[in-house]
Amino acid sequence: MLEYLLLKRVSICKLMLLALMWLQSDEDSQNQLTYDYSSPLRVENLTWLGETSVGEEVEHFCDVSNTTRIGVWGEILELKLVDLIADFPTCLHDASWFALLAITMMLVDKELDLRCTHK
Repeated sequence: MLEYLLLKRVSICKLMLLALMWLQSDEDSQNQLTYDYSSPLRVENLTWLGETSVGEEVEHFCDVSNTTRIGVWGEILELKLVDLIADFPTCLHDASWFALLAITMMLVDKELDLRCTHK
């Protein structure tokens, strides 16, 4: 059980690092950023897109800046690492968790296609 918890926590930390790398990569491609800049997540999974009514570019929480988003991710990391609660306190936390998973799946898909965000 202890080994499982350790692997779970390492995986969660990797998830956060991948999301931060994606965010940094997106921001590096911008010329000038405002204080409330929000990174859109470009979805390339055509199967998923076919089952939804969204366009190719999904701006999850487009009214939430990257700074705020990183703060929520930090709270999620703390909650997941100490396993204090099963459910997140707000829908923003829930949706941010699924956004983190989507970012990771997108980055893994790109790496499998030999298109690395950070080589």
